[in-house]
Amino acid sequence: QIFLSLQDGNMAKGAREHLLHIYQQDRDWEKAVETAQLLSHDEQTYQFEIAQFHCEIAQAALFKSDIETARSHIQTALSANGKCCRANIILGDLELKQGNYAAAVAAYTAIEKQNHAYLNMVGERLYDAYDGLKQTVLIGYMQTFPQLDLLNVIYEKSLLLHGEQKANETIAELVRAKPDLNGVYRLLGVQISGLNPAWKADADMIRG
Repeated sequence: QIFLSLQDGNMAKGAREHLLHIYQQDRDWEKAVETAQLLSHDEQTYQFEIAQFHCEIAQAALFKSDIETARSHIQTALSANGKCCRANIILGDLELKQGNYAAAVAAYTAIEKQNHAYLNMVGERLYDAYDGLKQTVLIGYMQTFPQLDLLNVIYEKSLLLHGEQKANETIAELVRAKPDLNGVYRLLGVQISGLNPAWKADADMIRG
C-alpha cells in the first residue's frame, strides 16, 4: 500500500520497481505485466520480463485446459519478445494436447532459430509430435483409401501416444466407418480383454 501511494510522486520509479518484485513473489502476473509496462522506457523496455509474465499466465491457463486464454497470452508473449523460447515450448505443448501435431512440430522446431540450446527441453515432446503427425497421416490415408490395411500400424502408434483405451477407440472408429473382415478381426482382438468373461469364448469363436 505504501508503494502504491508513492506512484504519483517523484519516487514513482523506485516504488514500481519494488511493486514489480512483490507481484512476482506473489505470482500476481497480471499486475506484474501492468507494472512492467509502466516502468518501460527507451533504455529498459522490460520486454523480456513481460513475455515471461505472459508465459506464466499461459501456463496456468493450459493447466486448467483454458486453451483460448493460453493461446492469447502465448501470442502476446511472442509479440513482446520474439526470441521467447518458453512461449514456443508452451505453444507446442498446447498443440500437442489438442492433437494438432503439425502445429506442435512447427512450434517446437521454431526454438532452433530462437536459441538452439533449449531444444534439449523439447526433444521427447517433438518426437511425440512427429509420431502423432505420422498417425494422423495414416488415418487420413485409410479414410481416403479404405482398401489400405493400415490398422496395425495405426494401433501401435496410437498405443504409444495415447494409451490402450484411446488406441482401441481409434480402431473402433475406423472399422465402424468402413467395416470389413480384417477390421472386425482386429477390433475383436483389441476389445476382447475388456469383455465379460461369459462372452469371451463366443468372441474367440466369432473372431476365428
